[in-house]
Amino acid sequence: MFSDHNRFRTLSTIDSLQGREGERFLLLGMLAQLEEGKLFLEDRAGSIELDVTNVGKRAHGLFTESSFVLVDGCVEDGVLRVDEIGLPPPESRDVTRNAFPNVNLFGGSPSLRTEVQLREIEVATDNGMVILSDVWLDQPSTMRALRVLFDGFSHSAPPIAFIFIGDFSSRPFVAGSGDTTQYRDNMTALGQLISEFPDISRSSHFVFVPGANDPWGSGALPKPRIAEYFTKRLESRLSHVTFTTNPCRIKYCAHEIVVFREDLLKRIRRNCVLEPEEGTDVAKHLVRTIIDQGHLCPLPQRIRPVYWAYDHAMRVYPVPDVLVLADRFDAYSVNYEKCHCVNPGEFSSGEFSFFMYYPVSRTSQYSKIPKS
Repeated sequence: MFSDHNRFRTLSTIDSLQGREGERFLLLGMLAQLEEGKLFLEDRAGSIELDVTNVGKRAHGLFTESSFVLVDGCVEDGVLRVDEIGLPPPESRDVTRNAFPNVNLFGGSPSLRTEVQLREIEVATDNGMVILSDVWLDQPSTMRALRVLFDGFSHSAPPIAFIFIGDFSSRPFVAGSGDTTQYRDNMTALGQLISEFPDISRSSHFVFVPGANDPWGSGALPKPRIAEYFTKRLESRLSHVTFTTNPCRIKYCAHEIVVFREDLLKRIRRNCVLEPEEGTDVAKHLVRTIIDQGHLCPLPQRIRPVYWAYDHAMRVYPVPDVLVLADRFDAYSVNYEKCHCVNPGEFSSGEFSFFMYYPVSRTSQYSKIPKS
């Protein structure tokens, strides 16, 4: 991609294109729609209209407004006729760590143990992590499936963690209605169910990540944790439980895990300015877009608002070991740039599907609970 007889190419700025009609340039910039129906490329020096009607080659990825891209083309009549377009190459995790060896870019308190010691702990306790999304606690079928799930794990070593990802209700939460009591009672019922399996409730860690239908939040990202009013009864029954934000970051030994609940694929596809090539795996396009952009939601503010003061929580830098993109899309697992990305699918949609992730082998296993 963007090769010129195996020679390196030089990046140009938009202001350097003036008066150089017919020449070929390679530019790095952000896609923007500055005028209705017209696509532009912006950089620090200015902007230029793009003509993408005859794009010949495009790298894997989903191209939306506010995406950073590399474009190759010629200038004609003040318009850049694009021949090739692609996402910026990602920076590998190893390169980032070598550049910042003593900087904690992931966040959280650094461990006092060495990386070798942390790896030894991983090997000794590789019982896997259970990842579930869209666990509708207001549905009796969901509670029955969860009982089967916990019963199955009660006959072996308890998993390291259960990562529960919202929505935790099949319908949007409405404040000031009967939903408040019902939602709290659903959480309490889950706590009662888990406490029936003492080994699991004492040993496993439980992480709860809210979805769009869970209280509270204004609709902008990141979404705050579920209020303690709804969760304190559940928390009193478990030894290790954390209600966190969406997205959230989990540090397990030497593993860095990012979890994000958003119907991202549908939202990005709806706002694509270039359709992906036919016959390609759209899940791979999504994973590559997120990692190459270094951001969990590379969309304009008018499409998906993000609190500017907390935008750092949305960044995917350095590339994590595991990226969980919980989406109402078919379950998948994709490896890209040494990052294992999974979408567990909808647990309560009828399939009762989930993923088991094993840190030592860095692999995941798709599973589902058989219908009774």
